[in-house]
Amino acid sequence: MQLEQLVHILYANKYRSLTKAASELFISQSALSQSISKLEKEIGVILFDRSRNGVVPTEEASFFLEKAQKVMILIDEMKDKSMEIKHSNRKLTIGTVAGLHLYFLTPALLSFQKQFPQLEIEYVEASSLSLRESVINQEIDISIIAIYEKTIIPHASLHIQALKDIQFYVLVSKDSILSYKNYVTYEDLIKQPIIMYNGEFMNWFLKDFIDRNGTLNILFKSNNTDTLRETIAKGNAITIETENELYSNPYVISGEIIAIPLHDSGLPKTSLGLVYSTKKYWSNEESEIIKSLTTYITEWKYQPSFP
Repeated sequence: MQLEQLVHILYANKYRSLTKAASELFISQSALSQSISKLEKEIGVILFDRSRNGVVPTEEASFFLEKAQKVMILIDEMKDKSMEIKHSNRKLTIGTVAGLHLYFLTPALLSFQKQFPQLEIEYVEASSLSLRESVINQEIDISIIAIYEKTIIPHASLHIQALKDIQFYVLVSKDSILSYKNYVTYEDLIKQPIIMYNGEFMNWFLKDFIDRNGTLNILFKSNNTDTLRETIAKGNAITIETENELYSNPYVISGEIIAIPLHDSGLPKTSLGLVYSTKKYWSNEESEIIKSLTTYITEWKYQPSFP
């Protein structure tokens, strides 16, 4: 008795047609018929009645079909367990966008390390496009990225999960004439000196904003967040940032910098989300981490701080 013979009788029972079963198994009908006949001869029991209309399991076949199904379930369980063991002592690499200031990331990583001590978790920062390519090339396992027109392009090796719309805010000094506004428009921005974070996503945002609205007075760009924050707090310039900055900027928390929603009805949809490989086997622990990251991203809410 061979394992493939058990598969053959299960398929024959499922489709009630040797032609259809053989097609699904990618073998010839004669090969399937011979395999089943050989098994019937070995066990001394006729399993199927054959006719022009197909095959029908005999009364005696029910016992053997039930046991064959249980064997296949056990084999699947053994395969899953072997893969789980193979991947249980490995490194999991999580990527995130440099400069995105995800306030939940540190507690999330600490929680994962405590919950799954067998996993070595590495944290990598890069641009959204770079992280996307690294996941495709299986250099990074999971990435939290900005999902927009350049990163949302479908790929056979990628699962792209947009989770939370990105909201944009204008950050100004508490003494700015804009600090009392409920929202800021392009007309408000053209009167102000502006500094910007120099990163892939924010550069894309700025170009798109200017292309649709008009020029802005850009003083400089920098990827030094301390310089940007201090310049804004002193009232020397303003900036446009994502909602994420509001959670980690100490000047926003203390009230020295005021965050005001940006009103821009023409802004293309952008999201914060996850990308991970469709080609990779995911252990139970890794699948739990993906679920947890999804929860972290979707459930945080901005609570304004008042001095």
